[in-house]
Amino acid sequence: MTKMQRILLYSAGAISGVIAIAFVAGLALDRGKAENLENAPRVPRTDPDKIAMAPPVGNAETIPGEDDRQGASVVLRPGDTLIDALRNAGVSFGESFAASDALRGVFDPRGLKAGQRLSIVVRSDGDTQNSQRLDHLSFIPETDSRVVVEHENDDAFVARVEPIEHDMRLVRSFGTISQSFFESARGVGVPTPILIEAYRVLGQAVDFQRDVADGDKFAFGYEIYVDKGNVGTHAGNLVYISLDITDRSLTYFRHETNDGFVSYFDEAGNSIASGLMRTPVSSGRLSSSYGKREHPVLGYTRMHKGLDFATVRGTPVLAAGDGTVVQRRRNGSFGNYIRIRHNGELSTAYAHLDRYKDTLASGDRVRRGEVIGYVGETGLTTGPNLHFEVLKRGKQVNPARVAAPTQQELEGEALSRFQQETSAIKAKLDISTPAENARGEPVTDARSRDKG
Repeated sequence: MTKMQRILLYSAGAISGVIAIAFVAGLALDRGKAENLENAPRVPRTDPDKIAMAPPVGNAETIPGEDDRQGASVVLRPGDTLIDALRNAGVSFGESFAASDALRGVFDPRGLKAGQRLSIVVRSDGDTQNSQRLDHLSFIPETDSRVVVEHENDDAFVARVEPIEHDMRLVRSFGTISQSFFESARGVGVPTPILIEAYRVLGQAVDFQRDVADGDKFAFGYEIYVDKGNVGTHAGNLVYISLDITDRSLTYFRHETNDGFVSYFDEAGNSIASGLMRTPVSSGRLSSSYGKREHPVLGYTRMHKGLDFATVRGTPVLAAGDGTVVQRRRNGSFGNYIRIRHNGELSTAYAHLDRYKDTLASGDRVRRGEVIGYVGETGLTTGPNLHFEVLKRGKQVNPARVAAPTQQELEGEALSRFQQETSAIKAKLDISTPAENARGEPVTDARSRDKG
């Protein structure tokens, strides 16, 4: 064996020895770790039903004779689903999902809107801390029906629709504008659906940002349905609206013609124009007009091809006219964006939205004055506002120059029937003439009157 061979042999042996020592040490270290892990405190398994569990229903009332059952009222918040609302009330996810799934057989849960009131009955779950079991859920989506979801067995639920019997009353609410028409009307108790309809009716004739001022007077006449069995009350149709502003008085009555056309007509029998609303947002101010301007973000002058309405985030945005939603998506610097096609020529666009109406999808038909989204500050903007555009054959035009369509005029027997109806409404609501009503004694206490 040569010297070089002996050196290689000794080196190999030394390396093998080092590897063996390292292997034994590793085993000892792993065993020590294992012993330490065995002696470490155990982490308890998490019960899935206890993850992110909401607190029990607040302000609940115990049901007489049922010590473990409580009734409560829950109002859907913007963006909430039925499952969200039930989870916020302390109901487990499994039961919330099962109740929502059962509801689909009679009512699409996606049709529930923000502000919808839900009546629920829950009982405590002895097996799960801070959890509630759902026994009963009901709500009134329409004037004449109530939807009920009840616990059947285990986690199963059954849903049904019940007709509601009710009495209808005419209510008159009136007051003086301070801050905004929307907030002032809400302040005297006008229900939101009635107010949105009034906004739609007046929106063609009035620019709420420029024409309406503090001190202007308004009056509403509308239906309230009082459900039998103390189920509750809810709004029906707006039948009368009057707005007295600086340069004119506006008065409209709801009327259905012999051929089934339903609209709002002035006292002379002329229907409201059915063109685009001038102000497609429920409150706020016009902050930027159509024309050249210095861009507030980019800092240089360019054409501003729409109108900007500055208002608080979350303010409802309204469809400017009847039409079909052709876009509902993120759109570059416009942020969250909606486009509605109204006919073969005109479309409108709404940009910088915070979010869309929950049930709105591309292809949906929408009605003039219907809520389609909410003001935000998405895209290229300095703050919450609505950027509104009118497009003619695909190109932006000045909204102020878009002509309104011809009004419908009642004549002959149709006009006589309309005048008889309006006379009856005036008598029930204690209305003499629009101008006298609006410009009568100063209204210091804006209030509502119930005409049963």
